[in-house]
Amino acid sequence: MFPMRPALLPALALLCAMPVVPWVESHAETRAEARADSLRAALDAAWARTAAAQAHEARRGSVAAQARLADDWLAGPPVLDAELRSDRATGNHGARELDLGVELPLWQAGEAEARARLAGHDAERLDAAQLAQRLTLAGQVREAAWTLRLAEAAQRHALRREREAGRLEADATRRVRAGELAEAEALAARDVRLAARLARLDADAALAEARRDWQALTGLDALPRRIDERAAQEPQLHPERLAALAASRAAAGRVELAGRSAEERTKLRFGVRGERAARGEDEDYSLAVAVSIPFGGERFRRAEVESARAELAEAAAEEARLADTLPGALAAARAQLALERERLAALQTRQSLARERSRLAGRAHDLGQLDLPALLQARAAAIEVEAEAELQGLRVARAVARLNQTQGVLP
Repeated sequence: MFPMRPALLPALALLCAMPVVPWVESHAETRAEARADSLRAALDAAWARTAAAQAHEARRGSVAAQARLADDWLAGPPVLDAELRSDRATGNHGARELDLGVELPLWQAGEAEARARLAGHDAERLDAAQLAQRLTLAGQVREAAWTLRLAEAAQRHALRREREAGRLEADATRRVRAGELAEAEALAARDVRLAARLARLDADAALAEARRDWQALTGLDALPRRIDERAAQEPQLHPERLAALAASRAAAGRVELAGRSAEERTKLRFGVRGERAARGEDEDYSLAVAVSIPFGGERFRRAEVESARAELAEAAAEEARLADTLPGALAAARAQLALERERLAALQTRQSLARERSRLAGRAHDLGQLDLPALLQARAAAIEVEAEAELQGLRVARAVARLNQTQGVLP
């Protein structure tokens, strides 16, 4: 046997410093967990918890009510009026006059059609806005899912690293008792094990935080078993651009409606009048038709028109911004995915080389041609490269998810 030299310290330090990556280990679940079948189901669970989802149907009902109102031939509720006049307080000769009428508010020219078009635009705007909001939430769900997946991998690897350090400490302690190692080597191995335990505690805390964030977002306890995605085909129109276009059309409809509507409406009145000159005389009846038309309403509508125009300008500016920024974001996401795949290919090559080196180092150690510290260093390097390759595989999958998100594709 070879005595452990100070060269063992770099090997132990290398083992302690291995990156936090996934390791395939099975863990028994201590309780039933709420788990979605897919990332899409997790998105649906998260969407059901949002205020936007709960208010969407109410807003759709409001738009439907506006559409029904535009189909009515009256611009508002009819008004019934009645007026009675008599000489009871002045001469009490039996003179009496009764006037009954109904007043019907009418649409301005083209107002009903403008309201109907606006209701249709508002319905499209609500649906497009809901899709854009779901896409934004999908980005949060994707990031939370990958954060939790990496945190789970980190905790598993930290646990394995602590166990490996514990075995090294036990082996070093045994060798010290056998007189094969100096006591300083055992102290160094213990220090590595304590450092590994601290790293595992940090990983436990990070995992607990990631789980809390996931539960707060989706209401679920665990991730779907598969969260990786395939790179999807880019949709014809990004949901955010679709929402901006729908908002522009709705704003244009408000500008049109503001120019046609008025607070004081044209009113049509039908009335009947009954008159009696004195007590005992016959009643005389007459019918009346009247119309009232307001004039000069443009200046009273100016504030509403300008407000609608400002909304239209804002929607057009948002549409232009998205048309300018989305292509650049998409190109960056594609470039990042290509870079992550290139890194994975390089790490897989390094992984093969490190495994071969570790195998040769083990054979050389068995033949007495390599001391123990060098063997441990070769094995630690192989484990590190393997861990980096697994981590890079997760990064590639996350880059695919981010590309789909940038393209506007829902899970």
